[in-house]
Amino acid sequence: MGWNGRTLGVLGVLGAAAYVVLAGPVGSVALSGIPYSAVGVFCVVATVVGIRRHRPQHAAAWWWIAASHGVWTAADTTYYVLAAVGDTTFPTAADALYVLGYVPLVVGVALLVRRRQPHGQRGALVDGAVVATGLGLLGWVLFVGPVVASRGDDPLGHLTGGTYLGADVVLVALAAHLVASSVRMTPSAWLALVAIALLLVGDSTYVWGSVLPDWAFTALGLGWLLSNVAWSAAALHPSMADLSDRDAPAASGMTPRRTGVLLVAVLLAPATLAVMQVLDLEADYAVAAASAVMSVLVVIRLGIALRAAAASLLAREEMRRALEHQATHDALTGLANRAASTAHLARALDAARDGRAHVAVLFVDLDGFKGVNDAHGHRAGDDVLREVAQRLTSAVRDGDVAGRLGGDEFVVVLTDVRDVDDVLAVAQRVVEEVAEPIVADGHLVTVGASVGAAVSDGGSEPLAGPSALLHEADTAAYRAKARGRGRVELYDHALRAAEAERVDLEAELRASWPVSGLHLDLFPVVPPPPAAPWPAPVALDARVRWRRTGGLDVGPGALTAASERAGRTGDLGRWALDEALRQRAAAGPSAPVVWVPLPAAHVAARHVVGDVAEAVGLHGTAPSGLAVRSCGPSALATPAAREHLGALRSTGVGVVLEGLTAQDTGLGDLRSLPATALLLHAADLPDEALLALFVRSARSLGLEVVLDGAPREELLATARALGLPVVQPSAELAAGQAAGLAAGLRPPAPR
Repeated sequence: MGWNGRTLGVLGVLGAAAYVVLAGPVGSVALSGIPYSAVGVFCVVATVVGIRRHRPQHAAAWWWIAASHGVWTAADTTYYVLAAVGDTTFPTAADALYVLGYVPLVVGVALLVRRRQPHGQRGALVDGAVVATGLGLLGWVLFVGPVVASRGDDPLGHLTGGTYLGADVVLVALAAHLVASSVRMTPSAWLALVAIALLLVGDSTYVWGSVLPDWAFTALGLGWLLSNVAWSAAALHPSMADLSDRDAPAASGMTPRRTGVLLVAVLLAPATLAVMQVLDLEADYAVAAASAVMSVLVVIRLGIALRAAAASLLAREEMRRALEHQATHDALTGLANRAASTAHLARALDAARDGRAHVAVLFVDLDGFKGVNDAHGHRAGDDVLREVAQRLTSAVRDGDVAGRLGGDEFVVVLTDVRDVDDVLAVAQRVVEEVAEPIVADGHLVTVGASVGAAVSDGGSEPLAGPSALLHEADTAAYRAKARGRGRVELYDHALRAAEAERVDLEAELRASWPVSGLHLDLFPVVPPPPAAPWPAPVALDARVRWRRTGGLDVGPGALTAASERAGRTGDLGRWALDEALRQRAAAGPSAPVVWVPLPAAHVAARHVVGDVAEAVGLHGTAPSGLAVRSCGPSALATPAAREHLGALRSTGVGVVLEGLTAQDTGLGDLRSLPATALLLHAADLPDEALLALFVRSARSLGLEVVLDGAPREELLATARALGLPVVQPSAELAAGQAAGLAAGLRPPAPR
């Protein structure tokens, strides 16, 4: 039969019945000790089984309780042996063991009720002292005082009885603390409370033994036996692990349960005094002493509660500030985030509406940050962002606020601006500070900053708004990047006019399609000298421009960017495919392959392969007569675009990627490119050795390399030696056409 609560209950009932029968009707106190001690042994075993079965995280408390059961079982055996020889005069030798058994029990119960309090254990200790004082008074009045009076001069007996009372008071105080501090009372906790209550019954019986009749002494003596059974049942229950868990949630503060326990304890002294007055009993100085002690303890407890409340309020305030900081600051750099920066800018603009001072915004866009991330990883990138944040903070003036908008974009809000030169000076200082080398994750790296500056006009509401000013600074930063990076650009009237034109251009593209005035020019891709002065082109590079009403020309790059913002990339790409293949067909069957520009967004669209197939079929062009040209960095950043370029290659259509550089494209990158040719901008070429290595590596992988424009003077010889084809500039094309050397390849008149 396994050990469980039912087994222990059966053994407890049988032992109790045997004890009552032997001590009562049979009348043999000595024989009644046999079942009594046997139940004690069973309880020790049951407690050990419970510990081994449930394996509580903090098992020491239960081992102390099991040790207490063992000592008391030995004390029971000693007592009944003494009873057999007729020596039961209080106190007996067994009482020494009984008193000793209280030590591990008090330690075990103290460990059980221990909880991690938010503000320490001082409040719990004072609460326990209040309860102990009240119970001590009650025990003195009901037990110790009368017994002392009835037994006369018996110092050892008085000391033993007082020790029992003191231990019981401590146990009851600990039990009260358990009730007050527990969020939820488990079955094991309730059984522990029952065990302590039964122990009180047994000790009261023992102290009053000399004045009780035999039958009452026998019945009430069951309290000790059943107390052991209750402790063992608590140990066998699965919830015993929760009871001894120090990390279990503890009720903090003056909860209703804690308040009720303390209220009852505090009222014990006046209630005792009232009962003594009603019964016309002689006043006891113990009541006055207990009242004085409780008054002191209540004052101490009030002070602890007030300090705990103050600490709680302080903690809440600190948490509120921390949450507010998290909501308004960037977690990585500690700078103000986008929302906080925008709110600060709005407040600054409101304060500057009188026109005496202006507000400026610096939009800081890092140059080369992606290269650091790609080469050294995101930890190095995070180090760069943190260092840039510190440099921005040190570079700006007192009162100015630096923030991070996200990614590698930062913003600086300048207040009390009197002159544009002040803004440009701060912006230039930012550029210089950021350009200094940075140690990032053990690597020495260098990044730059393209800074756009915008100044409020102090009047016009649309321009004075924070969103508008940020947009103006962003636009200026974009121009700084376009003009060479690592520089400052001011959003001035010229840029404002260009911005207005851009907005108008995008609006026109959104309004209708196709727009009138689109032109597609074909530029020949020719071999380098020493070929013939005007050699036959190896390819035709198509480029789309837009001549708007009023004679304003929009170049290929600006048109592509505007189409992306207007959502017309697919329409522009399909128009370019149709027009380029129409012009190639008109040039005759000997016309070379034509490179048609497709925006990266169109390449990433799921219908791009179908668009190309439809155009090829419509004009009867062989797939090998067409190549798709797209921006490499943008297209390669999208998995869908990579997949679509690979699908086009599998149909025989060529793929030309532009925008890549020899410096940033390694051999591993070349192997994975879904391309047939690379178009390198002449301005981005590396030195002779790296250029030669790059070209040979690309050709070994089946990739042709073409230059967009004539190379620098120092690279001319290398380009010729490598035989790099060049996209012919428009002026040279015009001259060649004028000489009649491009006969048959002249583009048809614009539609």
